[in-house]
Amino acid sequence: MGQFACSVTIDRPVEDVFAVLTDPTRSPEWSKHSIRGEMLTHGPPRVGSRRRTVVRGFGGRGTMESVFEVTEIDPLCAVALRQVSASWGGSGATRYTFTPVDDGTRVDWTWELNPEGPMKLFAWPMMALTRRMFQSDLDNLKRLMESDRISR
Repeated sequence: MGQFACSVTIDRPVEDVFAVLTDPTRSPEWSKHSIRGEMLTHGPPRVGSRRRTVVRGFGGRGTMESVFEVTEIDPLCAVALRQVSASWGGSGATRYTFTPVDDGTRVDWTWELNPEGPMKLFAWPMMALTRRMFQSDLDNLKRLMESDRISR
């Protein structure tokens, strides 16, 4: 099991940042690793809602697919998800918190990953690589939202 966290402060209102980060269909707009995101449950995100993500595999090889279930949603404050299936051979959980600061929003993104099978052998290097990738994605989200290339 491994845990890591990423953070960024975006000069946009919390409503805008929350709207983008809780809509999985928007992930390819800001995450260079995301290929597709979709809601599997109709309606707005709520506890029990499920969503699927398809991302590029490590080293750009192939794709990996995961299904997540919302375990917590506190509008404009936090959203948490647990991984219910993953093609990469593991499980995990993630949580975003949204904190208003000055004229913007601080996003804290935490992950817990539990590699299984052969992936356990690569757990620590995988965690370091994944953390760098996710921080890069958050930095990209900041750049795009602050330049109005992504809006609510």
